[in-house]
Amino acid sequence: MNARRPTALVTGVAGQDGSYLAESLLTLGWTVHGVARPGSADSVDDVLMHACDLGEPGAARGLVAATDPDYVFHLAGISSVWRSWNDPVLTTRVNGVSAASLLDACYSHQEASGKRVMVVNASSAEIFAGSGAAIQNEDTPIAPTSPYGASKALSHNMVQVYRARGLEATNAILFNHESPRRPDTFVTRKITKAAAGIARGTQSDLELGSMSVERDWGWAPDYVAALVAMAEYGKGDDFVVATGRAHSVADFV
Repeated sequence: MNARRPTALVTGVAGQDGSYLAESLLTLGWTVHGVARPGSADSVDDVLMHACDLGEPGAARGLVAATDPDYVFHLAGISSVWRSWNDPVLTTRVNGVSAASLLDACYSHQEASGKRVMVVNASSAEIFAGSGAAIQNEDTPIAPTSPYGASKALSHNMVQVYRARGLEATNAILFNHESPRRPDTFVTRKITKAAAGIARGTQSDLELGSMSVERDWGWAPDYVAALVAMAEYGKGDDFVVATGRAHSVADFV
């Protein structure tokens, strides 16, 4: 008899990380359910799509009950620090409240079904922004300096709360990671798109702000492989995912 295929539920499935993750899990033979915002046309090939606003009361419980996942990857969220300043309330709802809702739904489903549910939450290095530590690790004090960082800190802490209750929940503390699937609003994609345009003669110049800002930039598919490894590890924990090397915007250019 063939072993049952694992079932994964991926929020933010149409984004950079979600799309790479879905492709990876499908290659492994998993059944993959994806979540899109109500009214969105987002989809990924061979992924079973569900329209759901995780911030709405009861929505996450219905979604988890309908999909009965073994693994939940919570990647959906507003990922721009700049945008979070323009709408801090929405950012908190999308990044923080939705995580709390999903964690509670997974815990309740686990309690009702008796089946373990493994959750991997996309946390962020921005939770350490005000720590003053030159090199951060899992024990660095959480000190966000933006609504985005604070919303991610909320999701991060909620994972730890539900882990203490018995849910195998993990925080993937992701530093910057890039790919051609990054939106143009991110500086890495802005630079590479401009370079291609200048080379083709369709663009004449590139305007940027501070060139001295430094970031630890990694390759998105590597970070997605880390997410899968965290799920397969089978025990909730907190993990920093980074290259350990910082580069300036000038270096990137």
